[in-house]
Amino acid sequence: MKKIKNRERNILKRFFVNEKEDERIKLMMRKTGITNFGSVAKFKNQIQGL
Repeated sequence: MKKIKNRERNILKRFFVNEKEDERIKLMMRKTGITNFGSVAKFKNQIQGL
């Protein structure tokens, strides 16, 4: 991964989902028009107050 100085989030996290979760993520992305999963993950964390 390319090093970027002063990156707010500098730790990469990867995780597994099952087929049902994957379909829900894809559906939410289609409904909102978001094409980048990283944006979805950050937005979901903000909603849940994490």
